[in-house]
Amino acid sequence: MSESAASVVSLISVLEAPFETQANRAAATASLETYRTTAPAQIIAHDAITSLVHRNQPTAVRNFGFAALTHVVRARWNELNENERVQMLASAMDLWKGVAAPGDAVQEPWLVRTKASALLADACRRVGTTCWADAVETVKAHASAVGPNAAELACLFLSSLPDEIVNPVEEATPVSMSANKAQPPTPGNLSGSSVACIERASLISTLFSLVDSIMPFLYTTLEKSFSAAVAAGASSETAHVAAVQAALSTAAVYAEWTPVTAMHRAGMFDASAAILKAALHAIASQNGDTSVPPASFVVPAVEVLRATTSRKRSDHEHDPFDAAMHVVVDALVYAGHALLDD
Repeated sequence: MSESAASVVSLISVLEAPFETQANRAAATASLETYRTTAPAQIIAHDAITSLVHRNQPTAVRNFGFAALTHVVRARWNELNENERVQMLASAMDLWKGVAAPGDAVQEPWLVRTKASALLADACRRVGTTCWADAVETVKAHASAVGPNAAELACLFLSSLPDEIVNPVEEATPVSMSANKAQPPTPGNLSGSSVACIERASLISTLFSLVDSIMPFLYTTLEKSFSAAVAAGASSETAHVAAVQAALSTAAVYAEWTPVTAMHRAGMFDASAAILKAALHAIASQNGDTSVPPASFVVPAVEVLRATTSRKRSDHEHDPFDAAMHVVVDALVYAGHALLDD
């Protein structure tokens, strides 16, 4: 461990010590902030990757390590040269894989899982769209090889990837995602920074190109993990339950802007509707017992369907769109009746 990394661990131990004085805590906080904002980006990245985020570190140290890496990627990316940027992406992928490694019997903490996934998504957005297809295929392959822990992690990454693209900061001109086929902006209708908006349009276009690869993965994750969770009953493995919840939550994110017909073609609405109905039936059969495994799937399944209800039909895809909406409405009406009957 480097001297600077050891110093970070020591400062965090001051913050975690129950009987430290307020003055010592304030000094430690100030020193950590100075390190995070003024130490060379390369040093911060090295300390975090080689020491701070490792499993043998306390959760507070790992949290700081991931936060420091995220700060480097989001705010200090320009301080890295081209080779260092490529290495940062590779390191982010390695860290992500390490969170759900083959043979892991216990899931990493939720904080670590979400931060590792968000870091990888941040790095992919920074490097640019040229790496997205490979990154998506890599996380899908890892999920297939490792199992439900990695499947959940893959879904967390996929849900983070569109952040700040389909939900831009205020100065960017929003892109209408309400239609079945969203229309990216063109140079003629941009306001604000034209370069930024055109770049964002390119990012959105790349996202659309990946939908046909992402949706089947989400469907397969739901199919495998939902069946495993239900078959296990009350002893359901937490990993399978988490994988279903993550896949549904990711589908809900994509349902806000992904072409409705693409999601329907992949079976996402049928899967969400089936899971919702099965979950409500399981709760009813247990006299309202919400501790049965499928009960935790009700809200995320409803969110997938609810996010779709605000979408508008395009002029040239009436029948496919109507077929998708029939599934959505049927499931929501079923859920409404089931909840009212209770």
